[in-house]
This record gives sequence, structure tokens and C-alpha cells, in this order.
Amino acid sequence: MSLHKLAVPNNDDGYDDNGYTIMMAATIMLMMTNIILSMKPLLDEMNWRMSLPNEIKKQYHLLLLLLLMMMMMMMMMMMMMMMMMMMMMMMMMMMIIDVVLVSNNQRFKMNIFNFI
Repeated sequence: MSLHKLAVPNNDDGYDDNGYTIMMAATIMLMMTNIILSMKPLLDEMNWRMSLPNEIKKQYHLLLLLLLMMMMMMMMMMMMMMMMMMMMMMMMMMMIIDVVLVSNNQRFKMNIFNFI
């Protein structure tokens, strides 16, 4: 299967699924390379620390690993929080809209609008 064939939409709903996936993969690869390149100073620092005695070296490695782990955890937590917040907002909006649209009870509708 050729790349050209992948990039051209193959179904008639207008979305090109394969092309989109390829684009996404390319973007992710670029991001990864960017991260790795930005890690270069850290690696140089580690190389400089390699010339130190063994005990200090071990300690530094643990420290760096801990730092990396902490950063990862923070990122994950932030992402999770953002997702949760978005979901909650969406749910709230949906619920309010649903109640406003679905309820035929006039008094109930008025109450909801007052509450908003």
C-alpha cells in the first residue's frame, strides 16, 4: 500500500482516516525528537558527573531519576485534572441544557433559569 494511497481519502464521508493517523504519528515523532534534543544539556551534565567518584555519581543518578519521575507525575496529574475539569464542565452544561429542554413543566423551567 503506497503512502499516496494512504493520504488520499478512501471513504466518501470526507474524513481521511489513514492520512490523519500518519500526520498524528509524524507530529508525535517531532515532539519526541524535540524532547530528546532538549534533554541534551542534562545528558552533558550527567557525562560531566560521570568523571566524579562512584558514590557521588550514584547519588546524582538517583537525584536525576527522582527529578524526572516527579516531572512526569506532575505532567500526568495536570493532564488528568484538565481532562476531569473539561468532562465536569461538559456534563454540567449537558445536564442544564437537558433539564431546560426536556422538562415540560413551566414552573420547573422558570426555576432553572432563575438558578442560572
